Amino acid sequence: MIYTTNWIERLNKEIRRTTKIRNSFPNPDSAMNLVCASLMDFEQKTYKYPVTAFYKVKDILDVKLDRL
Repeated sequence: MIYTTNWIERLNKEIRRTTKIRNSFPNPDSAMNLVCASLMDFEQKTYKYPVTAFYKVKDILDVKLDRL
């Protein structure tokens, strides 16, 4: 199984934190620009390291998917 709930919750927390720091926005586009910039920065910081344990699972998935 692959769980993604914690990643989604972490992204939601980052969005809430970004919008909470800035109380008001001049228009919806500026809010969207700030959230997108914040998420791009978060992605560079958080996901810069490769997943190393995936190779163990990759072989199993390849075998199972080849059977289909």
